[in-house]
Amino acid sequence: MSDAHLPPSQPPPHPPSSHAFRLNTYRCENATVVECHGKLTFEHAPQLRNEVRNLLPAEKRIVIDMKEVQHMDSSGLGALAT
Repeated sequence: MSDAHLPPSQPPPHPPSSHAFRLNTYRCENATVVECHGKLTFEHAPQLRNEVRNLLPAEKRIVIDMKEVQHMDSSGLGALAT
């Protein structure tokens, strides 16, 4: 039997990424902690940059917790540096 009449197989759809970027901001002792989770890339760097910029006027100490970041590109690094 020939497979010529069968439609081409398509790869299964990708499940939602478990590495989508998200932030969790909270107070801890005398600092505000910004926890980063997922992939910090060019599409998510502005989210981190804006979060920290909004905290700057009121906070003396901001801790950026990166232990849950699985990947970071140069834009993510730029968001940390600016």
